[in-house]
Amino acid sequence: MENNETVFAKWSIDKTQTMFFASAITATFLVLFLASFYFIFLWQRSTNLILLVVPIIFFLLLVAALPEFFKSIGAPII
Repeated sequence: MENNETVFAKWSIDKTQTMFFASAITATFLVLFLASFYFIFLWQRSTNLILLVVPIIFFLLLVAALPEFFKSIGAPII
């Protein structure tokens, strides 16, 4: 940083801030997947192909969010 720069604020990201957002996003995808799986597969016993894709998409979003969740809590990924 040069001497003629004015610093108004210094930002720092705490680990708890990233853990909250990662856990909130992961929990949201988990709830959406479980709810869609229950209502479409188990409750309605649907055979409509378009409806069957919805839980699969939520499952893929959940699988994509899990590594970022584990990175945010600092757990080693195998």
